[in-house]
This record gives sequence, C-alpha cells and structure tokens, in this order.
Amino acid sequence: MEEQNYKAFLTDERLHDLLSRHGLVLNFYLHPKFRDYMHDFSVDVPQIRMISFGEIPLNRLLMSCRMLITDYSSCAGDFALTGRPIILYQADIAQYLEKDRTMYFDMKDSPYFVAKSQQELEGWICRLTPEMARQNCKEILAFYKDCETGHAGESV
Repeated sequence: MEEQNYKAFLTDERLHDLLSRHGLVLNFYLHPKFRDYMHDFSVDVPQIRMISFGEIPLNRLLMSCRMLITDYSSCAGDFALTGRPIILYQADIAQYLEKDRTMYFDMKDSPYFVAKSQQELEGWICRLTPEMARQNCKEILAFYKDCETGHAGESV
C-alpha cells in the first residue's frame, strides 16, 4: 500500500475501536524496503504494535498471528498453511499496477478475500468465521497447486 494508505489505516478510529472491542493487538510489520520510514507510521495506540524488520523472524511472527492482513506480500500463500483468516487489503491496486509492477497472477483470478477500502476491511474482519477461513485457505492452497501431505519426512 502507498504510505498515505498505511497511515490512514493505522490512525483510523474505527480500527482502534474494533481492536479494543475484540481484545485484539495489531502487529504492524513493514516491508524491509520501508524500514527507514518506520517512524513515519508510528502511532500511540496500545492495540497497535510496531515491529521493525528483523526484530522478530517473519515465520515466528506469522505463526503467532490469528489473522493476516497484508497487501501484496507472498507471505499470504505461506500463511494459508495455517488455515487462519487472510485478507488482502489492496486500497491502492490501480496505482500499484500503474508503477510497472507485475504480479505472478491476476488478483481477480485468486481465491483471496480482498478489501479495497477501510470499510470493506472492517467488514471482512467482523464476518470471517474460522470455517470460512479454513475453506478459503484450502482454496488458496489448491490455487497454488499445493500438494503438502504433512508426511514429507517419511518419504526421505
């Protein structure tokens, strides 16, 4: 997401209320290319934890999360293995694609839950059930042609 979208997301009072109501903490982990700008995203909200790149290994951070909200990160595919909710927040997709960025696939063809506004994101957060998340993760893994059985070590 563009910088102004991140800032709007982090300072939105509805987000703060949502986090408080549900007893949630948002771990905000910026892409490494933005690490020099971390101070620009800082907010003084107890429910939002700013995590600098390298402070916590990404795999550990992902395993500790109950839900993943990301924009275009490939970590969403990895997180699908957990069966937990994934929401892609892509408020700036038109601008993102205009900057000569390409994707591995057309987002419209993917099974990800996508929010293109703060309101859509809040809607997904509130209505996603564990069963919806598990089913969506199965669809994401099938989309990537995953064939993980959990028994790879036995075949060595």
